Amino acid sequence: MNHRRLINFAISLAMVFVLAIATLAICAEPVIVSGTVQSVTQATDKNGSPYVRAIVGLEKKLSGVSYTDSVPFMFFGPSAQQGESLEAGAVLKCIAKPREYQGRTSYTVLKLLE
Repeated sequence: MNHRRLINFAISLAMVFVLAIATLAICAEPVIVSGTVQSVTQATDKNGSPYVRAIVGLEKKLSGVSYTDSVPFMFFGPSAQQGESLEAGAVLKCIAKPREYQGRTSYTVLKLLE
């Protein structure tokens, strides 16, 4: 009987942990991000609204090793027009909201900064 309670407790604890992680991902706070634009793609979504995807190189460090990670930055709605002006090699500095998409982090741009 005690063994069954322990298993139920472990399952409940795991479910709470998964729910907490999912909530953190959904409620991610905007951050200021800066990096070098590697490429820019303009497209339209299934509703015909334009959007821009800029791939930006972000400097990261893991266990003391520095590297550059290529991360998508998405410009939707009114910000899509601002994203169209970006070119490869430019420095992107913005306020963006991180999100998970297909298992990778991407950012939705909220505002470009000077």
